[in-house]
Amino acid sequence: MRAVIIANGEMKNPEFYQDFVLPGDFIICADGGYAHVARLGLVPDVVLGDFDSMERERVICREILTYPVEKDATDTEIAVDYALEEGFDEVILFGCLGSRMDHSLANLFLLKKIHASGAQGMVLNEHNRVYYLEKELSVAANIGDTLSIVPLEGDLEGVVTEGLYYELHGEPLLFGSSRGISNVLTRESAKIICSKGNALVIIARD
Repeated sequence: MRAVIIANGEMKNPEFYQDFVLPGDFIICADGGYAHVARLGLVPDVVLGDFDSMERERVICREILTYPVEKDATDTEIAVDYALEEGFDEVILFGCLGSRMDHSLANLFLLKKIHASGAQGMVLNEHNRVYYLEKELSVAANIGDTLSIVPLEGDLEGVVTEGLYYELHGEPLLFGSSRGISNVLTRESAKIICSKGNALVIIARD
């Protein structure tokens, strides 16, 4: 089962996202993300949040969940928690990146929580697909696409890659180093294995 979470970050080209919404997807809006859903012509299954970014009375959906403004988690994290509690094994996040770096980083780090629950996660915008790597990750993309590996909580050790132009055969990627940036896919999928550490894997385009 797959959940699509739409947050209140930037979505400059709504049409881009339509190809990523599949029949049967469960759509969750985090507060102001409802405006994006309306532009996509979709009716969400759940809209949740503190409604500080929009008027609750304007919402049309199957279920509305209201939370206090003063709370210990963002609306996007609450949406992720909801999806995981409901048993979804794949969670796709739209509208999670933008001008607020604090929110953007916090949303990217939610990929770790998704992974820890046993589900697959991806943060998507018009220029990036972001995944979480711990031990092993395979991603599908086009030959020639740019792929970067960014260590998260320290050095990434014992890194082995397949399907990339610059191959690694057990070397480390050091936290704070740019060595893992701008690799290139030589196949329609890439595989990354590491013996220790975690990272964000980003398929990017200009």
